[in-house]
Amino acid sequence: MRFVLMAIFLAACGSSTIVTDPTTCEACLDSGGTWQPEASSCTDDCDLQDISCFIEECPGACDADECENCFSQDDCETATCTWTQQDEAMSCG
Repeated sequence: MRFVLMAIFLAACGSSTIVTDPTTCEACLDSGGTWQPEASSCTDDCDLQDISCFIEECPGACDADECENCFSQDDCETATCTWTQQDEAMSCG
């Protein structure tokens, strides 16, 4: 009940913050959010700086043929891809 009241209050205030907390990319995008896979977070307008952000479609599967869809070192190496880190920039290829 408290969640519903908070959602109504935020909507009445014109807040752009996403009230729901989707845990999957599809649910996030369906709710109007933006998906940031490195943080496994649904955000409003790619709020988390300096990480990937998906606004219209979800990333594909992390596998050897799609290394760019791996967002952690463990996932990258499990997919038999190569994790690269230069200063603060990290990527899988």
